[in-house]
Amino acid sequence: MARGTCEGRTKISIFWLRQKGYLTPDMPWRWDSLSWTNTYSGESAGSLSYQIKLDENKEPNSKVGYMRLMYTNTSAWSGEKTEIDYEIPIVTTGCNYGGIRFWFRCPLNANGVYCGRRIGVLYKISQYYGCRHCGDLVYAAQNEKKSSRDMVCCPDLDKAHDNIRRFHYNEKPTKKYRKYLKLEQKFNDQIQGWMIRMASDDKDFVL
Repeated sequence: MARGTCEGRTKISIFWLRQKGYLTPDMPWRWDSLSWTNTYSGESAGSLSYQIKLDENKEPNSKVGYMRLMYTNTSAWSGEKTEIDYEIPIVTTGCNYGGIRFWFRCPLNANGVYCGRRIGVLYKISQYYGCRHCGDLVYAAQNEKKSSRDMVCCPDLDKAHDNIRRFHYNEKPTKKYRKYLKLEQKFNDQIQGWMIRMASDDKDFVL
């Protein structure tokens, strides 16, 4: 089964906050809001209010403040609304050529164990925002590779066939020819499986 993807979640990026100038020394407090729009339907995909508080301490490898998130979570199953209000630590690390880099610390607990990973992006996981590891999320490209790894397409067969220089040696199939035969059998099995599924979904379809 394909795992959930990062691309399908609302997210908050520490890099976006810094690009907007929200993590500068002259702006220790910041109140603002975020909203997301479904790119397919154009409908609202969520919104929240947030507060950023930075301390005077901005030494590398230290906690320098927090981002407070405030929003209403609506259950997809029951429609029940819950008011959510919590803080996400902001920490720093030193850069190789001086300066500091900002990070979130994942605030979630998985199986009773605090995560605390340094992360650049928070994803909406159930009611809360946290790291993709706690949400068991992958990037869409990873799912595509995993799901298509065992698929055999016509170009695969053509390439395997073109690589055959000799079909038999001492009256036995060569290694490349055996590989081609295995791919061909797998391809035929796929086609047969698709036809069976189509037949089960369409009463008028006849094998």
